[in-house]
Amino acid sequence: SLNSRYQIAVAQLAEYLLQQKTGLCFTQEWLKLGPACLRLLNLTESDVKTLLADATPIIEAEDGTANGIELLTQPRPDDAPD
Repeated sequence: SLNSRYQIAVAQLAEYLLQQKTGLCFTQEWLKLGPACLRLLNLTESDVKTLLADATPIIEAEDGTANGIELLTQPRPDDAPD
């Protein structure tokens, strides 16, 4: 459905933005799906650069670190082994 395609496009875009900011886990998905996602979302490459700039403070603010990655890569305290 169209709704599912939009959800996939937004998820792919979010993953791409996070990967661009963190430099982690580069996949080939954006190379394959990126152009179609941008068309569906009616975005340009310039829009993606703006979104990345806008997303940077959000990514970094989660835990106050310089790169904002620790929150995403560190286990939560309740996930600690017994």
